[in-house]
Amino acid sequence: MRFITGTPKSEYKKEITSIFRNNTTRGFADRRQCGSLCRDTCRFLDNALDSLSRERRYSDLFEITNLCYMKWSSTDKDDSYGETLDFCASVHVNWTAVYDNGAEDISHGAMLKWFIKQLEGHTITDFMEDNLYDFLLKHFKDENELVLKRTMLEKVMESSDTSKYHIPVLQDRYIRILADLKTPIDEIRAFAKKAGGCGIMEILATIELEYGNYDAAIAIYEQQIAERPGRHWSNGPRRALIDIYKKTGNKEKEFEQLKNLLWANVGDRKIFLEYKRHFSEDEWPGEWDKILEELKKHRGGAEWCAIERRFDIIMDKIEEPPVSDELIDIYEELEKLYPERCFKVRVERVKSLAKICCKRSDYRWLASKLQEICKYDGGEETASKLAAEFVAMYPKRSAMIDELSPFL
Repeated sequence: MRFITGTPKSEYKKEITSIFRNNTTRGFADRRQCGSLCRDTCRFLDNALDSLSRERRYSDLFEITNLCYMKWSSTDKDDSYGETLDFCASVHVNWTAVYDNGAEDISHGAMLKWFIKQLEGHTITDFMEDNLYDFLLKHFKDENELVLKRTMLEKVMESSDTSKYHIPVLQDRYIRILADLKTPIDEIRAFAKKAGGCGIMEILATIELEYGNYDAAIAIYEQQIAERPGRHWSNGPRRALIDIYKKTGNKEKEFEQLKNLLWANVGDRKIFLEYKRHFSEDEWPGEWDKILEELKKHRGGAEWCAIERRFDIIMDKIEEPPVSDELIDIYEELEKLYPERCFKVRVERVKSLAKICCKRSDYRWLASKLQEICKYDGGEETASKLAAEFVAMYPKRSAMIDELSPFL
């Protein structure tokens, strides 16, 4: 429905009811219906934004958007394709328009009152509550508004309806509001220490930076790296340390952290090129020799060797048992430079695969590997011999015989 100037608010409400009625069956939206429900509601919200903002009816826009939001939350649906995220994004666009442009029609205080009411009353499903909190934390930054947000979070955390598993998430939000209120850092640190958890310490580190406490932030990031050195957990803190040292002009420490990041992510192309840019053309050969020596202690690193055109090193690693043709498939230069060696690797790989294949999909995979061997000089004859060997070894595997029959 395309709304025209002066459309009564009641017509918008009727359209919302119609959209949800037409895209549900007995109150449930299945996977197909949920997709159309998302498209219809997002189109509705976009049209409402266009019409009502031009009329400066921001109070109506806020009310109608919220009605649609509540209706989506209360509707049972299969949104496994992420429709709720798309819907919430459209809602955020409308809320932002009201917040930025509609103060004359609806105050920020009135908007905040609605948000607080929903969050204190737990009227929204959990995953959509997160969406409300996200908007709430990024807006309403006047001191009185911040106090209201802090008080609301305290009530929610103390509520018997709040799951103990949700408390850490609320604490993360609470400490962010404390920082917005310019609460003394010692109070914030005490709250974070009492709450515990990696998430809140990550937020505390960013707050320490906002307060200008670089050493305190560095200590937090270093502790996080020490506790979880794996790259999945440590890359964020390592990047944060690099940014701190870059900001403070400590080139030596910045490079040290970049090097740590490099070796925590062996084979990462982007980090390697970032590291290489710190060296001149004359300096790099010596540094590359050092990297090659260090790589002997690590698994991986093929991508770095490919960047440096050291395919000889990659080929040597491929031939080390247990052999695999994965890197041959990735780097086509290998077959051009070392066709005979690649051929031997593929043959050995097929032999090892034949020992573990046990169902038709495995045999089909085995056949695809034999097909790759056929591309080499003399490959068709070799593939035929291998297929015959496999069938002779496992004569009762009819599925294998069927899949390998083109080579027999």
